Amino acid sequence: MSHELRTPLNAVLGFSNMLRENGRVPENERKDLDIINRSGEHLLTLINNVLDMSKIDAGRIVIENAPLDLSELANGVIELMCLRAQEKGIALSIAEASGFCRFVETDGEKLRQVLINLIGNAVKFTERGSVILRVGSQPAEDSQHCRLVIEVQDTGVGITKEEQARIFNPFVQAGKLHTQKGTGLGLAITKRFIELMGGAIQLESTPGKGSLFRVEFRVRKVERSEMPVSSTQRGRITGLEPGQPEYRVLIVEDQEENWLLLQRLLENAGLPVQVAENGASGVDMFQSWRPHFIWMDWRLPDMDGLEVTRRIRALDDGKSVKIAILSAFAFIEYRGSGGRGR
Repeated sequence: MSHELRTPLNAVLGFSNMLRENGRVPENERKDLDIINRSGEHLLTLINNVLDMSKIDAGRIVIENAPLDLSELANGVIELMCLRAQEKGIALSIAEASGFCRFVETDGEKLRQVLINLIGNAVKFTERGSVILRVGSQPAEDSQHCRLVIEVQDTGVGITKEEQARIFNPFVQAGKLHTQKGTGLGLAITKRFIELMGGAIQLESTPGKGSLFRVEFRVRKVERSEMPVSSTQRGRITGLEPGQPEYRVLIVEDQEENWLLLQRLLENAGLPVQVAENGASGVDMFQSWRPHFIWMDWRLPDMDGLEVTRRIRALDDGKSVKIAILSAFAFIEYRGSGGRGR
């Protein structure tokens, strides 16, 4: 289902974004495209929540710990959510305790999702006042670890005692039914993620005065030298610099809306592109055209992307071409060790 849901949504978001960036689109039509894009983003959030919950229920969530700059992650989430807060006239801020464990080893993607869920909920249920993210730490049992303490506090509508008892259950939402939006899965997913990371989440709330969500979990401290090198900040690619050699790109994809979107994006950047709509054609086109890079769909009508990759690798010059396999599958085992690094 993840593939069937995400494939058409990819086309909706991709083509609407491409049209929004077209300088010749009239302002009234640009506003229409903004609505399409916002609706698509909302639908993507709902789909991801449902898929995350299904993975949790199936026991297929994997914790992937790695060195992390907690300050960078927290500030990035605040930057992401600030526009939503500004639109409601709410002050959104972050407070970092002095001397807290900034460099730690944890699952950054899941922690980021936890912060987005908690801050998103706080902004959603706050009509005036503020939302604040506090980040700090406490000593752990040994010097190699610490306990992270993360709080999200708002001045919103608050949550009644009755609602507090079930707010972390799937498909449960606080507030009046006619004002509710979303799946009611955000807090359930947040709680499960925190528990999988070995922590706990607590809630304090007073109706009419606001809520405080407090997350605590144990992490290993790391040195700054263990941190991965930060990637260069990326902007929108408008084209190749003059004097660049030709880089041919082959797309192996059977869904027209997918390959057409990818083809447009690559050609707009100045890259020559060809398309193969099944695995056998992809192998033939590699031999006749010798692309430098291949976007390979995982699921093709005649064979899967891994098998096409194996056949190309067995050919002359097949080991030098760069190949990236694309998939909309939700479960991590579909990626498989066999597909990585190929």
